[in-house]
Amino acid sequence: MNSASRYRDFMRLLERWPLEPTKSGRDIGERIRECVKIAFNSEQFNGDPKYCDQQYKSLKNLSDNSYANTYKRNKPYSSTGLTAEECKLLLSNESLEYLKKDDRGLISKLFNRD
Repeated sequence: MNSASRYRDFMRLLERWPLEPTKSGRDIGERIRECVKIAFNSEQFNGDPKYCDQQYKSLKNLSDNSYANTYKRNKPYSSTGLTAEECKLLLSNESLEYLKKDDRGLISKLFNRD
């Protein structure tokens, strides 16, 4: 497989990777796209096809959510006690801006403690 077809495969995979608009500048899909472009431009992937294929397989597994499907979670929340939706809200750019403006510590802000 040549580098052009590998690049097309990566681009098709990245099209399926969701972008999170509430995390612009900090989104993992955005960052992965940048890294893939850099790797192809720097010949990192073109010089080592085995490494390129390994990286593609790893990204595909993440994109397909294969690990979450293989290792089912017993509880619908994280170690913080927050659900996925609550974590998503907390990590949005708007929430982080709010937390930066407040003088209290993170834990106090999260649990409304003075």
